[in-house]
Amino acid sequence: MNHRFGLLAAAKRTLSRTARRFTVDRRGGTAVQAMAMMPLIIIATFTLFKMWEVVQVRESLHTGSYEAVRYLSLYPPSDPDPYFWDQIATRMIEHELRSNPWVDPSVFIGDASNPVGLDVTTTFDGSDYDCRMKFDIAVDLHYRLPNIAPLPGVTFTLHELRNGEILCK
Repeated sequence: MNHRFGLLAAAKRTLSRTARRFTVDRRGGTAVQAMAMMPLIIIATFTLFKMWEVVQVRESLHTGSYEAVRYLSLYPPSDPDPYFWDQIATRMIEHELRSNPWVDPSVFIGDASNPVGLDVTTTFDGSDYDCRMKFDIAVDLHYRLPNIAPLPGVTFTLHELRNGEILCK
């Protein structure tokens, strides 16, 4: 009988020592923390890169629309057709966007299944086509961030509205 109690006491001491060693010994805890935090750090890093991409695309759109309005204010076409003005503004804005390394080239290729692209609309204030005529250029850039499997890509629209006035020569 004593022998049984001795074995039971020895097993209890061994279990107690193992439990104490497991709770006191913290070796390897940093590795566990690193493994738990690594996905969050990676997701945060890629999120910051994508946010920076959107900021840079927005800045290029802003600069391109500014340049288009300034050009059309200084050198207005002789034809008051808004389509002609839209084409000039589109070329200038596209040039600015294509110069930005952050802009995905697929922005300029759009179809029904992939609604990305650049829409430029020019409106006049209704007065005669003459000096001091006011005009507006509205630019919509349908931009798509690429998907990361299994998540779908995000499509959003950046909108820019600029007011201009034909300057007298």
